[in-house]
Amino acid sequence: MRQKLRTRRKTARRTDSRDDRLILLRPLTRGLLGLGFVACLATVACSDETGPQTNDAAILDGPNVPISDGPFFYPCPYQELPRPQSACPNDREGLVCEYGTDRSCLATATCKAGVWEVVSPPCLVYPNCPSTREEAVGELCSKEGIRCNFSGLACNCTNCTTGGAGKHCEGDLRWHCDAPNVDPNCPPARPLLGTPCPKEGYFCNYGCQPDISRRCTGKIWGKASAPGGCPAPPP
Repeated sequence: MRQKLRTRRKTARRTDSRDDRLILLRPLTRGLLGLGFVACLATVACSDETGPQTNDAAILDGPNVPISDGPFFYPCPYQELPRPQSACPNDREGLVCEYGTDRSCLATATCKAGVWEVVSPPCLVYPNCPSTREEAVGELCSKEGIRCNFSGLACNCTNCTTGGAGKHCEGDLRWHCDAPNVDPNCPPARPLLGTPCPKEGYFCNYGCQPDISRRCTGKIWGKASAPGGCPAPPP
């Protein structure tokens, strides 16, 4: 009888000890599982990237902005392209909102009849762009027509220049880059339509083409054109 009691006590102690170890291991196990989950997410995220490229082949992509029903921090859904046909503010009929970074390929949302009409074009994304605009300016490039975007300022690979004498093309391919706006009251790159502006009525010139400049109207940036437009090409 005493032998049986001693055996039961030893078994109980072993069980308690095993339970204590399991309790101590639970936080570690959860942590390892969490790290595994994060690693899995990172793998999934990285799997969507194009990876290193050895050529200048363009990749079709969109303006790469999130899509949402709001909220409306400004007249335009802030940093988020609204869902097509979702409701827009009743007092903002005709409002145009732009989204994206490459000014040659932007998504737009236009408030019409109380809903957003959304256009999100496919965009060409080129690998092997220089790290910065400053690094690119005037340097040799590899393929005509490649376009790289740097915070709204573009660099184009071309051997053509434009000026008073019109378009002239010769020599090596080089990066020709947009110059930032130097007016301290204007953003360096053309601001997106519908984004907030600080100075009512202020005009910012971003070129001679129609509607390419911006004017602060109703506390948001709207389309504007430079006085006089572009000079006429030579006969």
